[in-house]
Amino acid sequence: MVGESRGVGEGNAPNLNGGGRDVEMVNSHGLCGGTPTTGFMAGSPFGPTDPRGTFEAGGVMRVTFKITAYHAGWVEFRLAVPEDGGIDKSIPITQDLLNQHVLEIDDTTPYYDSVIDYASVAGDVKCRITGSQAHVDSTASQSASDTWPKGSCCNGDGDCSPPSENRDRYVIERSPDSPELGVYGVTEYVAVLKVPPGVVCDRCVLQWYYQTANSPSGYPEGFWNCADIAIRPAGEAGPFGCAKADGSPDAEAPPDSDPNDDPASGGPPTGYIGFCATTWAEYGENAPATCMPCNDAADCPAGRSCWGETWCTSSTKCGETADCGGAPAPSPSCGPATEQVTCAATPQECSGFTAACEAWCGDTCTASSTCGVEDPAYSSMLKNECSCDCSGCGNDTPISLSCFEPDTTPPPSASPSPSPPPSPSPPSASPSPPPGPQADEACAELRRVVEFICPASTD
Repeated sequence: MVGESRGVGEGNAPNLNGGGRDVEMVNSHGLCGGTPTTGFMAGSPFGPTDPRGTFEAGGVMRVTFKITAYHAGWVEFRLAVPEDGGIDKSIPITQDLLNQHVLEIDDTTPYYDSVIDYASVAGDVKCRITGSQAHVDSTASQSASDTWPKGSCCNGDGDCSPPSENRDRYVIERSPDSPELGVYGVTEYVAVLKVPPGVVCDRCVLQWYYQTANSPSGYPEGFWNCADIAIRPAGEAGPFGCAKADGSPDAEAPPDSDPNDDPASGGPPTGYIGFCATTWAEYGENAPATCMPCNDAADCPAGRSCWGETWCTSSTKCGETADCGGAPAPSPSCGPATEQVTCAATPQECSGFTAACEAWCGDTCTASSTCGVEDPAYSSMLKNECSCDCSGCGNDTPISLSCFEPDTTPPPSASPSPSPPPSPSPPSASPSPPPGPQADEACAELRRVVEFICPASTD
């Protein structure tokens, strides 16, 4: 998959972005991040899950999220309630479902008066029209963009509050916890959201959307992610908060425990899948950063995630040099190798991709690859896909990745028509104009920059 690996690890399942320097491509991302065909929607490996939180209709839910690359701006939350209550995980949500519930921010949110202060945001990063009710924002600059990411208040998606009376945009640049622009690191935010009254579901989808504001008078980047939650009728007994739908808490090791000391785990891990996340202050200003191999966040210092790759210096990733921790230890015995298939910048022979696929799947998994497949989500693009079947060593999780490249195959020539019978020659016609140039297709790289954290318990 473009910009993402499918290895195990918290760092490999944050949302991906659409937009950026160019207006987002048609179908460039799913409603929960990633791409529509291989992202985090129904039918994909990172698609719907059992509810990770249970909340009360008409109550509140406390959500914690982290920004790993601060770009100012604000966050919006939407709730999709499937028609069947979310029982069937194979049915994807739609933007129309999300637009039915733009969630308001409760006044118990930390720094509430500051983080809802949308009115004071610079006019050259705000839209002139907000929400489906077309609220006019007189503070928006005429130089502001006329085009906005789909699924946002600026694009008219959902009944958003008037800009002067903002109740649903969490303005991270007004939070005292936010850094200055250009200072990178992990920043954690807490928002308390109002659960709509009368909504009941076995599995609703909570969508998180981040609209950046670091490009004045320009088209912003947008980032999406989702979490599956359950909502119970008002007055029903709890527990509520970050717990499964049956009321049992999510399984986590105690904060002071070391998973390597647990004899039931089969001893220490045989390898690592990546490195603990590093911050700009470590790999930029005080490089090189300390590169710590990990299998999950439990192997990392408090507040750090385990990522498939992270930076050691501003130009070198952990594991690439001896000064940066060397290469991570071999992957666990059942699964792809640590090395990832690299998508070539130019079209490559299928034999080269197949060889890279076999090397990635390693000796314990069976590799299969396809080349040059048309993908309806990307016109004029061909997809090379690599899949690893690791069921033979006990891993039944589907593992695959895809690379996209431009379709350079010339269109087929039309078959010649049979010659008509002789007839008088008509007057000479004016020469036909040459065909217009075909629009080039651009493929925007998707990058992970945020992760969604399950709502914390509010017993």
